[in-house]
This record gives sequence, C-alpha cells and structure tokens, in this order.
Amino acid sequence: MLRLTIVTSCCIIATGSAVAGPTFTNVQDPIFPGELGHHDILDGIYGGSFTQVGNDFIGGGASGMVNAIRMVDSGLGGVMNLVTGGLGTADDQIWSDGVAAARALARYADLPQSFGYFDGDSGGSFNTMFNVTGSGFNVTGSAVMDFSGMTWRWGRDGGPTIHSSRADENPSGADHMVTYRIEGLENGLLATWLLFWEDLPLGVSDRDFNDLVVEIGVIPLPSAAGLAGLGLIALGFGRRRRFGR
Repeated sequence: MLRLTIVTSCCIIATGSAVAGPTFTNVQDPIFPGELGHHDILDGIYGGSFTQVGNDFIGGGASGMVNAIRMVDSGLGGVMNLVTGGLGTADDQIWSDGVAAARALARYADLPQSFGYFDGDSGGSFNTMFNVTGSGFNVTGSAVMDFSGMTWRWGRDGGPTIHSSRADENPSGADHMVTYRIEGLENGLLATWLLFWEDLPLGVSDRDFNDLVVEIGVIPLPSAAGLAGLGLIALGFGRRRRFGR
C-alpha cells in the first residue's frame, strides 16, 4: 500500500555533538520486499487504520481512538518516567520508575535480536530480558521487570554491536531506538510504549527502524505483586554482557 510519509522537524543523530532544540531521528520507509514500516506495523499490532500526522500516527485501533505519539529523540534531556512521561517531558534515552511488561511484537532482521537494559544513567553491562525468535509478526519473547525507584536505558543485542537507547553510548553517537507512547488503549495498564530498533550502523543500514519492535506495558503495582507470586518478575535475571562502545 502506497502511503504519503510526512516528516516534520526531523534530523538524523549522527554524532554525539549537541543539537539545538527537540529533534526526531529520521525514519525511512522499508526498501526490502516483505518488510513493513511503522504505519503498517501499528495497523498490524493494534488494528484499524492509523493516519500519519507529522511524526505521529492517530485514529487507529478497532475504536479509531488509538494514537501513537512519537517521543523526542534528543534536545530535551531529562529522564523519561515510564508511568507519567510523555511528549515534551524528556528524551527517550534515559528512563525511570515503573514495572514493565515487555514483549516482542515484530522483527524484520537477518541478525538475531535480544532485548534488555543497562542499569543507571550511563555505563554498566547489558542485562538480557529475553531473546527473540521468529520473524514478522510471528515472534516470541517476553519478560516482566520491576524498575521501581531505578533509572535505566533500554538496550538490544544480537548484532555486531550492542545498542543503547542513549545515543551517545552507541558507535558514532547514533540513535538506534525511536519511541511512541500508545494512547487510547483500554487494557488496564498505566501506560503503553512501543520501541522500534535499528540493528546495523546507520551509515550502512536502511534506517527503517523495524528490526525489532518491543511493546512495554506498565503494570500497576498490585498486578505486579501477583505476577511476582507466580515467579514472573525478572529481578536482575538473565545473562550480562559488557557494553562495548
């Protein structure tokens, strides 16, 4: 399906140098047969038919009331609160506080994919939450993590380089993750986020940010306590790999 792509106030984060004002990393349409872009992926995940308006996608879902609001990639700084954060509050690079139920929803990549996080605001080791199997929408991989009182950066592994949601920790300071806050879902969660990853160096990649798509659902604490009783919260679990720049 041919769609008009509208881009506003966008730039590619190519280095770790300072930029003026809020900026959005440029996302390209897929160029390889069978791969889907963000518009089609959102339609496939939440149903309905989204309409692109600038960097956002609105009016999707069965209700026609679901919106995917793109978060700023750089220029704001600060820390994105997992529960209360939103557009204009912080970049999508450093996160804080909440119980996250993460699951892989799509994968369009030849390289293996793993999802996890780095403790704190900077440095540290990559903590694997889950490995992803399958391709397209037929993927598996999920975990629940209690980040209450913590700060962290999201991360992905499986290619030649581990990538962090904090751009200046990646080779050449390149951004490898773009984020949408999903609004209008009636799912009982405190918030829902969708993370889109690019797994190759941006100098040689197709820059379509569809290699790994992970949904983060924020669980209310009573529900989280119930999951803990079932042994489903992964507190500090998984292998650790040293982050290499």
